[in-house]
Parts: sequence; structure tokens; C-alpha cells
Amino acid sequence: MFDIEKFILEVKKKPALYDVQLAEYRNREIKAKYWYDVGSAMFTEWDDLTSKEKKEKGRRTILLLQG
Repeated sequence: MFDIEKFILEVKKKPALYDVQLAEYRNREIKAKYWYDVGSAMFTEWDDLTSKEKKEKGRRTILLLQG
């Protein structure tokens, strides 16, 4: 089961993912690294997944969060 609370906590650790006032918010490289960090924290197998598999997990997470 997906741990929504953990996901929220991991994203909160990376304000550049959501705070448009930060200069880092506009830096795609930094945001990509931060999303990678969130993925690694959420999924133990993250490093072994292909780019396509990571995108699919991301899509499923978004759908789950949307209800």
C-alpha cells in the first residue's frame, strides 16, 4: 500500500518542488533530482527501475492522490 503520509513528508523536505517563490522552483535539474530523491525514499527498488517504470509509478501516485 502506498504511504501517503510519508510521501507528503518527503515532498515537504524539498520546498523547491512546490514553493513558486523559490529560485530553485524554476530549475528543472534541481527539481528532477529532488523528485528522484522522493522516489528513492518511497520505493526501495527505485534505483533498479527503468525510466519508463519510474514514470508509470509517478502516474499511479498522482492518480492515487487525486482520489
